Amino acid sequence: MSVVDSHTGTVKVAREKIIGMHVNVIASVLWFLVSTTTGTAEIRAWDLSGKGVLGRWPLPSGRRWAPGLCDLGPGSGLLLAGSAELNAGAGPELWRLIPGPGWSSPAHTGIRGGEEHKSWTSEFGF
Repeated sequence: MSVVDSHTGTVKVAREKIIGMHVNVIASVLWFLVSTTTGTAEIRAWDLSGKGVLGRWPLPSGRRWAPGLCDLGPGSGLLLAGSAELNAGAGPELWRLIPGPGWSSPAHTGIRGGEEHKSWTSEFGF
């Protein structure tokens, strides 16, 4: 992937790094937490049967995401940790994605990549 700086026109290659992964065999979903060299991050859900990406959720910018991804159990969502990069005194944050209705099976996910990021909420601030 290439990223073009809108101010300078400089083209940079954005390299991706998987910093978290969770396999949900029952739902047949593989979850990834991905960060890039350009400072963006997102959650991706892949179908384990090989049908491709089920959804992509961009994470809020201006944060450094900790490696790891926790499944909170059926219907309870995923948990991530991060901190605001822009503030030298920033404390840790926990973020939770709560799947929508019908999430339990890839055949019935109703996931629409990119639109579901609105369901991200900062559950706790320390």
